[in-house]
Amino acid sequence: MRKVKVILSLLLVSIMITLLCSCGSKDNGKKPVETTKKDDGIKIGMTFDTFVLERWQYDRDEFVNKAKSLGASVNVQNANGDAKKQEKQIREFVAEGVDAIVIVAVDCYHTLDSAIEEAKDHGIKIISYDRLYQTEKSDLFITVDSKQVGEIMASEMIKSLNSSGIKSGTFAMIEGPKFDTNSSEVNSGFENTLSRNPSFKIVWQDSVKGWIPELGGSFTEEILKKYPNINGIMCANDGLAVNSVKVLSEHKLAGKVRVVGQDADVEACQKIVQGTMTATVYKPIKELANRAAEYTVDLVKGKTLDVKNTMTNEVGAIPFVGITPQAVTKKTMQKTIFDSGFHMKEEVYLK
Repeated sequence: MRKVKVILSLLLVSIMITLLCSCGSKDNGKKPVETTKKDDGIKIGMTFDTFVLERWQYDRDEFVNKAKSLGASVNVQNANGDAKKQEKQIREFVAEGVDAIVIVAVDCYHTLDSAIEEAKDHGIKIISYDRLYQTEKSDLFITVDSKQVGEIMASEMIKSLNSSGIKSGTFAMIEGPKFDTNSSEVNSGFENTLSRNPSFKIVWQDSVKGWIPELGGSFTEEILKKYPNINGIMCANDGLAVNSVKVLSEHKLAGKVRVVGQDADVEACQKIVQGTMTATVYKPIKELANRAAEYTVDLVKGKTLDVKNTMTNEVGAIPFVGITPQAVTKKTMQKTIFDSGFHMKEEVYLK
């Protein structure tokens, strides 16, 4: 009997010790405090001017997917063409504690200065994507070479006219907004190419106040009133170009007046294969977005970028990466657009 009592006493002591240890580990129902800080990964804020233009959706998706594969998360915001809204988004990124901010600026001059300064004060890396912000210093500017875009536009227009035996002529330029720094680069490339071909002259040019596609049509009406025998119209993007072609079709001039754009939007590609638009310029968006994501992550990690070129804005020299654009015509559509997977053949060749 005494032995049984001893065994029971030992058993009770064992149970009490187990219960005490169990209660201690639960910490009164609260989760145990971690002794090491959890690594939440790299956080990137990305603010776009707009998603009205088809191409920006590709940029967004490619950048986010690549960043995710590199262990980074991306908070994407759309400013809808509102510089004030974009400034607010950048300040919200700062409050969120992001490591880098990628900006497709609505307006490249002064509108974001104080917000960018605040971000840099917090050690946040700033990347100008596709458009160089002019009045603050970015850690990187990456884009498709816009001057080459303009050169391709002019070359393809001249080549198309020459193939029809037209060795001289007049051109109009529907330019992008003045606050978009890429617009001036495109214009420069176009004008420089024409300066080497003096038999072709620019007789009309104006800039749109915003990337509103329908302005391509209204500007084309204005051009035709002043210059009914115009030979070619350069449009700053495909949205403008497609609407220019629609107006030319109403005047039975589609295909006769050469029209070029950029971005390789699906509707522009459709008009090219139909013969009503001359060419567009394909920007290798996958390469651009992937490399931008890689460089952004490297900057956050403190790595030295293998970037040898610079571009100067109003503040100083900015590390610069320029991706080479490609001409898209009916002849090059297969190799440039379909083989790259940018558009499916069935999307462009409508049955």
